[in-house]
Formats: sequence, structure tokens, C-alpha cells
Amino acid sequence: MIKDLFFNLKLTCNACGCEIFAGYFCKECAQKMKINDKYCFKCGRSVISEGNICSFCYGKGQFYEKSRSAFLYIEPVSMLIKSMKFNGKKYLADIFGEILAPFVIKEFADADLITYVPMHKKDLRKRGYNQTYLIAKKICLLTGYKFSDVLEKTVRTKKQIKLNKNERLFNLKQAFSVKDKNEIKYKNVLVIDDVLTTGATAEAISERLYRAGAETVYVLTVASVGEREMKRKEEKKNGKKLSFFGKIFKKKCLHKEKNSVK
Repeated sequence: MIKDLFFNLKLTCNACGCEIFAGYFCKECAQKMKINDKYCFKCGRSVISEGNICSFCYGKGQFYEKSRSAFLYIEPVSMLIKSMKFNGKKYLADIFGEILAPFVIKEFADADLITYVPMHKKDLRKRGYNQTYLIAKKICLLTGYKFSDVLEKTVRTKKQIKLNKNERLFNLKQAFSVKDKNEIKYKNVLVIDDVLTTGATAEAISERLYRAGAETVYVLTVASVGEREMKRKEEKKNGKKLSFFGKIFKKKCLHKEKNSVK
């Protein structure tokens, strides 16, 4: 009876659901989870050029000192993050926390405390949990770093997914606040988030932390959207804008033709 309980126990890959005998992911899915090893030294996203700075950071300043991410935001990582956020699979936060812990020790050894990107209380109530809080707690448990609940989101912002960086920054302006300035004054603060897309959230929070007296602000995310994919998104968005204005121009031309015929 006891033997059956042990040997009939099945483990499944957290990405595809196939049977595995150890770990969190099957070999095939693990190989698809692209490690972000060629990255921008500033924002941490994967770069397509030979240099160490991506085109989105070149010649520009960010509020945070540096950002890093473990993976590229592609399948199956993107699917796992969405499942963690929107499908109630909060146990994935523990897995990601375990994956990120070595990054903290390697990249952010001088961090005095670790915090996370907060949710507005209404959104938190609706979802039931904050995945970045769970990831940060797991990291602190494994590394011994001090955990801080110093940030709060006081303004409920609209969804960011269809906004560009400037629109996101405007959307997030004044959205975050620091509960206790003394907790972060003259401290090196590491902020945990799930995905870095445009970097607007990281910048908005970093600005708040610096204004409250933080010495240095770092950012660590599970994944980031690479430079190549960001360029594709920009081109697609610009193409839609051109198409829209093209239609307006065409209508004006047709209107002029009709008037000239009359």
C-alpha cells in the first residue's frame, strides 16, 4: 500500500504537463526557456547589436542603476508568467523565486533590502495575491536578504499592454508612493517584477525611491522583452498609424475628385 503511494506519484512539467521524474520542467521545455545571457548593461533586455547597450537605452538615462532578467519573454516563459498572473497558478511564483535567487547573489550583492512592484488594493483584492510579492518573499527566504513592504500603489492605473513607453510613464506618474522613507534612506534597494517591457514601471518606481532617499535602485525581473521584439512592436504600431493616416488621405483625395467632377 505505502509502496504504491510512492511509486504511483506522478510529476508533471509545469509548462507542457508531460510526465517528469524530477525538477519543474521537462527537458524540451527547459531548452525552450531562453536564458538572457547577451543583454544590455543598463536595462537588461537582450541586445541584437554587438555593443553592450540596446538602442532603447543608448544616449538616454534611466532612474534605476541597472536591471537584469533571467529569461527572454517568449514561450514557454511568457505563458508561465501569464498563467501565474491571470490563471491562479501562484505556485509558479515560488519556482521563479528559486530561479532568481542566484541572480540576486551574483548581480546585486550590495543590495540592502528587496522589495517588489505593488498592486492597487482593488486589483489585489480581485486577483487574491500579488505574484511579485510572492517571488520577492521566496528570494529573501532563500538568500537571507531583508524583505521590505515599503512601496504601495495609490492610484489605480489603466491597463498598460497597448501603451508605448511615454504613455505608460504618463499612466504611472504619481501611481506609487513610499510608505516609510527612513526604511530606504541611504540604502541600495532591489525591486522585483515579473516582466520588463518598456521599463516604464521600473522607472516610475525608481524615481519614487530616489526621491525618498534611496542610495541606489536596482531591478530584477523574471523575463524581459528583447530589443528585436521591441523593434517589431514599434514597427507594427507605426505601420498601423501610417495605415490610419493613409486612409484619411485617400478619403480626402476622393472627396476632392468628386468636387472637381461637379
